[in-house]
Amino acid sequence: MFHFILRRVLQMMLILFLVSSAVFFMFKLVPGDVAAVRLGIEQTPEALAALRAQLGLDRPLIVQYLTWLGGLVRGDLGTSYVDGAPVFGIVASRFFITLELVLVITVLSALISIPVAVVAAQRKGTLVDSGIRTLSMVGYSLPTYWWAILLMLLFSVALGWLPAGGYVYPNRDFGRHLLHLILPTLAMVLILVAAQVRFLRASILDIIQLDYVRTARAKGLSSRRVLYKHVLRNSLAAFITVVGLNFATLIGGMVIIEQIFTWPGLGWLIITSILNRDFPVVQGAVLFVAAIFVSVNLAVDILYAALDPRIRYE
Repeated sequence: MFHFILRRVLQMMLILFLVSSAVFFMFKLVPGDVAAVRLGIEQTPEALAALRAQLGLDRPLIVQYLTWLGGLVRGDLGTSYVDGAPVFGIVASRFFITLELVLVITVLSALISIPVAVVAAQRKGTLVDSGIRTLSMVGYSLPTYWWAILLMLLFSVALGWLPAGGYVYPNRDFGRHLLHLILPTLAMVLILVAAQVRFLRASILDIIQLDYVRTARAKGLSSRRVLYKHVLRNSLAAFITVVGLNFATLIGGMVIIEQIFTWPGLGWLIITSILNRDFPVVQGAVLFVAAIFVSVNLAVDILYAALDPRIRYE
């Protein structure tokens, strides 16, 4: 196990290096001059040259890259072009706002998906199973922004129960913070539950047909014991992969939800930074998302061995 983890950590470092390099050079290919955009139409050649020197844009591209890479090794992601603040602090503060939302969505969707999938699998071919599969198909087929707008129109505009958007820091008003959390959570949970129920139901039905399940039943074990001790536990190994990948994807994929509900997280930060051509912040945010993604993949692989004793990493 130790050698497996060490090998994966080295792979993570290589992936992050390639991602950081690709992001750096990709934004350097974007047409236009950041300094000229910041100065606006009243720029002068002297002011433009001074700002380019201040931002380090007057140096050769390879020197800019090596400087940025050296700072990255030291944990320095650079400074924002807009306000001059450290990129790490900006990205970290927005990351925790997104992380809260993603954690709530992930946990709630998993808690709903597991019992619903078990009920559908136990009642395969019945009206209950057909209803669950139909609702799952409908939920999965409709786009996220459609659910978000529909929920906003229902609970905010028509009923007036929940705020349509915005963010309140929990240390200021925890009750209102929770109210603002409900709609974006529901919009994503509906999509995730629809997808996860279909996957887990299919996984349970596949495992039920295996020989060891029939053997357990032949020994006289109750259907409930066979389902929860033998079938569901083995089904959860694959289910954790889906949940883990969804969690990692949501960290960097909440752009639409955060825009609709004006949730000031990482996705909102990336959009506004691109519009402001604040490329150091965009680079830091993308690198943050890549690090989370590969870390979650490693954690999922390690959990495999804990859930399924047959899996060993040598």
